[in-house]
Amino acid sequence: MDSMIELCDLIAENPAQLGDKLTWICSRCPSAAEILGSSSLRVRVSRSQLNAILAVARFLSKCPNYSDETPKALVLDFYRSIPSYFNRSFWPQSFTNDSIDSFFVDFFEYICTACKLCPEFSVDVAKFTGDIMISAIGNENEDLGIKKAILKAFCCNCPPVVPSDANKLVLGMLEQFPSSPGSSSVCSSTSPGSSSDSSSTSVGDGRSSGDSDEVVEEAVDSIERREMALKVIGNVLDKSSIGNSLLENVRFIVQQQFHSMVAFLKKSKHDWLEQGQLLKVRINAKLSAYQAAAGLQIKILGSFDLGGKSSKSLLRGTLELLIGAAEACLRSAWRKLRACEELFSSLLSGISRAAVARDGQMLEFLLVRFKPLVLDTCAQSDTWDSKRGAMFESVLKTSCEIIQFGLYKNQFSVYTFITSILERNRYKEEVSFILHLTSILNNSYALIIY
Repeated sequence: MDSMIELCDLIAENPAQLGDKLTWICSRCPSAAEILGSSSLRVRVSRSQLNAILAVARFLSKCPNYSDETPKALVLDFYRSIPSYFNRSFWPQSFTNDSIDSFFVDFFEYICTACKLCPEFSVDVAKFTGDIMISAIGNENEDLGIKKAILKAFCCNCPPVVPSDANKLVLGMLEQFPSSPGSSSVCSSTSPGSSSDSSSTSVGDGRSSGDSDEVVEEAVDSIERREMALKVIGNVLDKSSIGNSLLENVRFIVQQQFHSMVAFLKKSKHDWLEQGQLLKVRINAKLSAYQAAAGLQIKILGSFDLGGKSSKSLLRGTLELLIGAAEACLRSAWRKLRACEELFSSLLSGISRAAVARDGQMLEFLLVRFKPLVLDTCAQSDTWDSKRGAMFESVLKTSCEIIQFGLYKNQFSVYTFITSILERNRYKEEVSFILHLTSILNNSYALIIY
């Protein structure tokens, strides 16, 4: 494959002079009859054919406006035929699900790049994306491992999708959450003021967080499918808009995931039936799924009209969710796991994004709620050592971002935030935190001191 990539890149640099080489690569791609014909005509695709179609897609990512339409036609034929690839008989016998995932990660990346450079090609691709992804989440008799591999690739690189398909696709993804709006039992359990520790809190797979046995027995595959659904929805929101009512449904699901997240993070290691490596795999899977929920929460915030009358309440609720989950993350038994540190970082990234929304109108409220998180981080001995822990670094980075923004919007609130930490002086880390903060902010910090 390396030699094919090198040849492809040379052709992209000199397409006019090396057009015959491109024709040769195109001739090695699967034919339309092989990928679009009846099942009796289809044959198992070879590794060399897959390498060729990948090389052509790579070429398009560098020369999307090439005069000959053959490369585009080949890539589009292969792309729109993806639902017929869900059978193991299509793939080389040596190909594993990881191989299929790796192939489509690269293939989709090249397509996405070409779409950005060529609007006409983007329109053609968008026509097929929705049907492909909806087919991938179906429960027909095709190989579920292959479907999962393709969905994982979509999570990494999502090609354009038309708005009408975006709505259908998000609806399909929401079916991965049996506790979606429309279930009266779930709706009644999420009334304002309900506790995240309540026995009626959904864990996202239709079960209650009040029963630890049920949470422990949740299949890892179910957790991973939920993670992929959250990521795909986020990618769709990046590519297209969806209806307001559907966006509310997505927000409802994410809110449920945050309630589940807090309940999960509060659990002791002794609450789990499994131990050792099996437990670590499950915990990492859940943390990764919750990180996907945190990422989607940030994208939802960007999809709503924050100039509307209800936006202040929406922002306040979002900040409460993000900070509450970050506090639970900081105190969790799993806080030393890399996945937990990455989740914490994602939550703080959301807090930083929310700080600048509505031109900083929520800054004062945010700093009041953010201060206990800073103090708790300083108090945690395992977040601060000679190397400065990842969670401490995340809090420091977010504090700098918020303060740098706040200096131009609400200097008094920023000054109060910093001096209130200095006045505590309970832990040397609190003083060290301010010293690091002032070192990073440099002249910006001097504006509020002098």
